[in-house]
Amino acid sequence: MQAELRQANQTAIVRQNEITQLNRDNARLVAEATATTRLARDQQAHGEALQSALNRALTDRARAETERDAAQAAADTRAAELLQIREARDSLRADLTKLAAQLEAQQQLLVDYRMRLGGADAAG
Repeated sequence: MQAELRQANQTAIVRQNEITQLNRDNARLVAEATATTRLARDQQAHGEALQSALNRALTDRARAETERDAAQAAADTRAAELLQIREARDSLRADLTKLAAQLEAQQQLLVDYRMRLGGADAAG
C-alpha cells in the first residue's frame, strides 16, 4: 500500500511539475498575446494615420489640379486676348504706315503747289 502511495505521490509530483510548466507556458503565451495585441493596435493606429495623410494628400492634389486648370483656362483666355491685341496693333501699324505715306505725299504736293505758286508769282 505504501508503495502504491509513493507511486501515486510521484505521479502527483510529476503531474504538478507538468501543471507548473503548463502554467509558465500559459503565462508566456498570455504575455505574447498581449504584446501581439498591442502591436496590432499600434499598427492599426499607424495605418489609420497613413490613410488620413493619404486622404489629405489626395484632397490637396485635387485642389491643386483644380487651381491649375483654372490658371490654365485664365492663361488661355489671356493668350487669346493678347493675340487679338497683337492683331489690332499690327492693323494699326499698317494704318499708321499708310497714313504716314499719305501725309508724306500730301506734304510733297503742298511743296509742289507752293513752288508753282511761287514760280507763277515770279512770272506774273
